[in-house]
Amino acid sequence: MKKCRIEKKGNGFAVRGTNFLNYCDADIYAYYLANTLNNGGKLIYVSGVDEAIEKHNQLEEVTNGDWLRACWNRNAECYLHTKNVYALKDNPLHGNKHQWYKDADQWWEYMPIETKAVISGIDSQTATDYHYRAFWAKIQPSDKNCIHKYWRHRNGLIRLDEDDANSLQMEVICELADLQLEQEYSKSREDMCDENGSFDEEYQDRFNDIYDEIEARLLDNEL
Repeated sequence: MKKCRIEKKGNGFAVRGTNFLNYCDADIYAYYLANTLNNGGKLIYVSGVDEAIEKHNQLEEVTNGDWLRACWNRNAECYLHTKNVYALKDNPLHGNKHQWYKDADQWWEYMPIETKAVISGIDSQTATDYHYRAFWAKIQPSDKNCIHKYWRHRNGLIRLDEDDANSLQMEVICELADLQLEQEYSKSREDMCDENGSFDEEYQDRFNDIYDEIEARLLDNEL
């Protein structure tokens, strides 16, 4: 089984000529690259994104060029969304918030404060890392994955049809609204609902207001 070694650079890490600022990003790239090579794929070095798109369309199923260009720009001058891996050899080290993350917790840890503030609703001017970690710790793993998926969709890393995108957005907003309502009333959702799972009247109006506030916050700001 082929493995991909991570080399320490002066200001980062490299995997077969593709450079990363953070070890975790190099580690994830090494995993995907090894998986590609072990499943009959290839590592294809190119001079830039135009050549990458051209070779992709020659060797694989023709894919929308704008989509491949977005993948390239958001994944440290390479992309892994295909059978093969296309990468710029000896690419310069640079920061890139759209690199790969192995799970939702790692993604949240590396997100900029601006993104965390939009999702959580916590004021970035007064909050510290502790506040954002505490917020994230209150969310169930499945809900974390849902929020991470929504961020990936909003940033063009995955494509969803309109109905699925709308359903995902509603799910995320409901999850965030439930959490805020629980914090405001110091009660669990179950304690605020009737036997059918619907909010009691005294909580429903507030939930609706919170839902609208979160929806506006998400849609009016970049993630």
